[in-house]
Amino acid sequence: MAKAIGTFPYYGGKQRLCKRIAEFIPQGVVSITDACGGSAKLILNCRYAPRMVYNDLNPAMAALMTCIKDRHLFGEFLKRVETEPYSETTFERARVVLAGQRTGGRYTQLELGVAKYQGLCMSFNSTMESYAKPDEKKLRSYRERLYGSLQDAHFHMDDYDIQVTCRDAIDIMAESGPEDMVLLDVPYLAGPNEERRKTGAYGAYDWGRDLHEKFLDRANQTAGKVLICGYESRLYAERLKPDRWLKVDLGEVAKVSARSKLGESKPRVHEIVWVNYEPPAKVIRKFTNSQFSKNV
Repeated sequence: MAKAIGTFPYYGGKQRLCKRIAEFIPQGVVSITDACGGSAKLILNCRYAPRMVYNDLNPAMAALMTCIKDRHLFGEFLKRVETEPYSETTFERARVVLAGQRTGGRYTQLELGVAKYQGLCMSFNSTMESYAKPDEKKLRSYRERLYGSLQDAHFHMDDYDIQVTCRDAIDIMAESGPEDMVLLDVPYLAGPNEERRKTGAYGAYDWGRDLHEKFLDRANQTAGKVLICGYESRLYAERLKPDRWLKVDLGEVAKVSARSKLGESKPRVHEIVWVNYEPPAKVIRKFTNSQFSKNV
């Protein structure tokens, strides 16, 4: 299997799973939309479709991906990131820009994209909450990424003409038809009885339980082909009924933030895929009966 195309560190970025998830996309769809795009690892590792879309409700994420896709902006983006050092001062300045955007400040796509990239890459576990002091390995990765994975992503988005939008994922799903494929790597459900305990990791664009319930109601009504991925969840098991959804356990994976600030390892969890259509035969053959089930 070819190496996955990456971009930048991101909370729940699917770097190790994106190729496996992409296998679930059937032949013949006319569009593929990564509706909760994040770091774009799903859309960047999909088969080609006549219309391909990266979407994220967060304007700063959409601006960052626009910078990576657009030929002119990408060059300017690389220059800006190269000339501003990896430092706590740069990190805090990026946070000011992002906070200003959320409160109505006006910034260019380049300013927002650079700030979002710096905030993600320079924070602990890419959560934007606190500065991550780099060691030599982290500094080297930060430099090499600009002319490695980001270059790969730029050329792939150009070759596949992947569009960038900033919309509500639930609206996209509601508008989809039988020939449309919608990928939904939604913010993990948080709660005392869920695998994700802590809320707020996605900032102002996190989903509370009420939004997850609204999303699941809409998912059960959509005419489009929908793929949902996330941690095992009681709520999702209850709402995604076996007469409409197939469930696949991709096995144990490291949590989105595998280590705490104290360096302690966190328990591994199971990553689940739910689909409302018959996946390709090779996917059915690949997984055992215990992994592939009618959502039981």
